[in-house]
This record gives sequence, structure tokens and C-alpha cells, in this order.
Amino acid sequence: MGLPSSRRRLVAMLGALVALLNGAACGRTAEPTAPPVDVGLTVSAQREAGALRIEYKLVNRAGEELVAFTGIPARDTHENPAVDPDAVYLTEGADGVVEIAKRVFPPPEGAGLAVDFVVRGSVVAPGNSVDEVVRVALPLRPRHPYDTEARLPEPARRAVFCVGVARRSEVPPLPTASGDSGDTGVGAVYPHRAGIARVQQMVCGEPFDL
Repeated sequence: MGLPSSRRRLVAMLGALVALLNGAACGRTAEPTAPPVDVGLTVSAQREAGALRIEYKLVNRAGEELVAFTGIPARDTHENPAVDPDAVYLTEGADGVVEIAKRVFPPPEGAGLAVDFVVRGSVVAPGNSVDEVVRVALPLRPRHPYDTEARLPEPARRAVFCVGVARRSEVPPLPTASGDSGDTGVGAVYPHRAGIARVQQMVCGEPFDL
């Protein structure tokens, strides 16, 4: 014997409520997310004459190759980026903390760009690491590949250094002029694109006082 229509409606309503609560508890979002990768990042920062000296080391503790988006050009370009080791992006993060980062960004919604700005990525094999000393000029000035009106908090009191990483299998590089894949393992070119930004994971050190 089937349930009365009133009971069926009640069961359906309860089922919908349970699904809604489960979705909220799991923190589901509209954007897909990649499972976290196992990496370690150590960062030290100190002031020098006219600059902030940041020394970092990123270690791949995962069992697969990763790409670290560390090759930022001195000026944003659409092709053949010449990497400046001191180049970083500076944006305002949570709670007014300045994010100093080597990473990719998604272009603005509805921008309809013909071409994307690009960076270079370092392939990091399992167990290997990438490290650099970066000198960021003081006072800090905002930089974002697409937002020319980006602002930093005034005064800027705290900052954090971050590196964007992704699984190599999930981020195909741009083809080179010769027509090959460009994925040589060293300095391959990657676009600031929503698909890459979506699977990128931001690895950050501890915030520090400026």
C-alpha cells in the first residue's frame, strides 16, 4: 500500500531539507575545487635599504609533479615573458593583509579578452623544491595583471607571501612559437586564465609585520 499524498509530500520536504543541510555542512560552492596538494613553504622576510627581502623555499611533498607559478615578468605581457626574480603581484587580502604573491589570476568576468597575460611556471618533481630570494621595493605598490586600479591598505601594516601551485597534469602550458607543447619542464608559459586559477592552490607563509 502506498503512502497517502500528504505523507509523500512530507517525506519529499524532509528529504529536500536534509539535502540542503548536507550541502551547507560540506561547504559546497558553485566553483569546482581540486583536492589539496601536499606542499611545504617556509618564508622569512626582513627589511633592507629600500626593499623588503623575502626568502622562501617550496617543497613538493606530493607523489606527483607540480607547477609553481613563480616566473613573473617585470611587466605583464601576452607572450614570451622575460622573468624578473623580484617581480611579484601585490593585492589586498583578508583583514587588510597585503598579499605578496607569485601566482595566476582569472581575468575579470565578461572581459572578453582576445589574449591573456602570461607567466612562466617551474615544474617541481616529487621530493624536489624551488627556492628564491625576492626583493620587493618599498613602499609597496599594488600590482594585478588585470586590475589597474588595485589598491593596498593605507597604511599597510602586515603582509603575507604566497605561491600558486597546481598539478602539472591539470595545467597544460601554452604552445611555443615552434608549435610544440612548450612543456619542457623549465619555464613553460601559462596564461592568467580562469581554468588555471580554478585548480591553482595558494600556499602561504605566516603573516608578518611590515
